Amino acid sequence: MAQEIRNIILSPEELVATVESYRRTTPHFLPDGKIVECKALNDESIVVGVETTYGNSTQRADFTFKAADFFKPLLRFCLENNIVLPFGGKKFVSIVNGSVSLQIVLRMDAEVMDNVSPLQGGGSAFSEKNPNKTASSSI
Repeated sequence: MAQEIRNIILSPEELVATVESYRRTTPHFLPDGKIVECKALNDESIVVGVETTYGNSTQRADFTFKAADFFKPLLRFCLENNIVLPFGGKKFVSIVNGSVSLQIVLRMDAEVMDNVSPLQGGGSAFSEKNPNKTASSSI
């Protein structure tokens, strides 16, 4: 049987668009303000800089998220941009060379699955069929 791994890698501009889009529908995700930076760090975290203005003063606040926190924003980005995501695939959010990546694994046998980079590199796995957390940081 054919095996498939899809890798969707976002540019810095697409990452900002992802955060802005998700914030519109999930207001508690970040405070109001202009997103001035959205940077993926290789330690599997993402820093989002938000600038807020009160009167004549402007303040910047940085928010650090785990890559796994971007699962829902990435799904929303894909839906809004007509990127087809298979329902049954196992999905991983990871950072590859400084870019946020959504990997989708389909029809993978156990031997090949052990060689998929997010499983070895600390990426977070998600499956729409099993939304509960497990010991391997899957939901």
